[in-house]
Amino acid sequence: MAPATTTANGGPQEPIFTPAFWTLMASNAFLRLSTFMLVTLVPVFAVAEGMGTTVAGLTTTAFMVAALAFRPSAGRLTDQHGRYAVLMVGAVTMTLASLTFVFALPAWALLAVRFVHGFGFSFSSTAAGTVATDIIPERRLSEGIGYLGLEQTLTMVVGPAAALAIMDAAGFSWAFGVASAFALLHVLLRLPLRRRLKATDAAARRRRADRARAAVMAAHPAHGGEGADAVERTDAGHGATRGAGSEAGPGAGAGTVEHRWWHRIVDRDAWKPSSLMLLLMVPGAACSTFLAIHVLEKGLGNAGLFFATSGVAVGAARLVVGRLERRFGNGWTIGVGTVLVIAAMLCVAWTPNVLVLGVAGAVYGAGWGTVQPSVNAMAVLSAPKERRGAANSTFFMALDTAQAASSALLGLAATAWGVGSVFGIAAGVGAAALALFLTMKARGVLA
Repeated sequence: MAPATTTANGGPQEPIFTPAFWTLMASNAFLRLSTFMLVTLVPVFAVAEGMGTTVAGLTTTAFMVAALAFRPSAGRLTDQHGRYAVLMVGAVTMTLASLTFVFALPAWALLAVRFVHGFGFSFSSTAAGTVATDIIPERRLSEGIGYLGLEQTLTMVVGPAAALAIMDAAGFSWAFGVASAFALLHVLLRLPLRRRLKATDAAARRRRADRARAAVMAAHPAHGGEGADAVERTDAGHGATRGAGSEAGPGAGAGTVEHRWWHRIVDRDAWKPSSLMLLLMVPGAACSTFLAIHVLEKGLGNAGLFFATSGVAVGAARLVVGRLERRFGNGWTIGVGTVLVIAAMLCVAWTPNVLVLGVAGAVYGAGWGTVQPSVNAMAVLSAPKERRGAANSTFFMALDTAQAASSALLGLAATAWGVGSVFGIAAGVGAAALALFLTMKARGVLA
């Protein structure tokens, strides 16, 4: 059993590194290793098979569209039917899709399998993110998310490099086979979580029933017992909403219907902190899509140094962000982290040499590694425990949407004003995110 650490005042503190945490971290690492390998391999395979660059690009688009489209369903099902069921549906689907890539597929089948793969990733990653918030102590959530994200930093570097190395040495079939083996390992490592997650799911169902019973009794105090029993026979959250709305008259009923579809897509509490990520992901999209082109235009070689220093800095920031947040508060970690991201974008736009590029990478990594865990924790903690699946879904939807939309919009800016302008725009959007955060914090919209 992991030893308990101590708080600043000497009291005991719940441990993060429990057996469940290590198991989740290892399974996530194999999931992401397989995913990053396939993200690299599938477009190269499409071009090698003569499908063209358009199909190569669409393989990533199909994956992202599916991941984004199924996020709301994944979050809702995670809350209503349990973490373990959604986790395993996603894990098994991803593994089966990965195995399919071993066969020679025509273009339409390749795109279809990538869509299915994105569906599986959406379910698996949403449920896994929710599981993480269940097993990490709430007071140390930013710290735990930071530690958990270290595997993403590592696999983001190792996955593509390993995929290309295996492809060059043994061909596509072996490379796809290794990626599939990693996906299978991630499924096997999910299995030991079953007992822990079944207990969590049972507790979540009890909380939903209690909240629904309280809502109906408050709306119908004279018939509290009968109303509570009725709600327990329906979905807790939506049953309470329907019961209250049916007595409020036509106007209120219309209002309930008007908002219900929106609340099925995003969590009504988590969307506020998640909205920050719609803006904060723009600098990341600028770097992932246009940095290599910008560096080549500057005559500085390749952008490898930026990504290397940013990866190291992200890892270092994730190790300390939780302790910094406990000491100074999330206003400090998010505010300072956003300032670092803005500064990095300005450095990239100006960069006259490789040294400045490397420094910009380190500054960006430190900023992003500080901001992302803090905002993620804020989004999750803003919602009740029984809606954490929807809260995680909302947060990841913001990431997916921003990545997809900003890459396209920044491409238009690059065409109109040059690639260098992209990073100036990204800095401006980062400044807007900082202003939004400070405003929401000052008005008490964010805790």
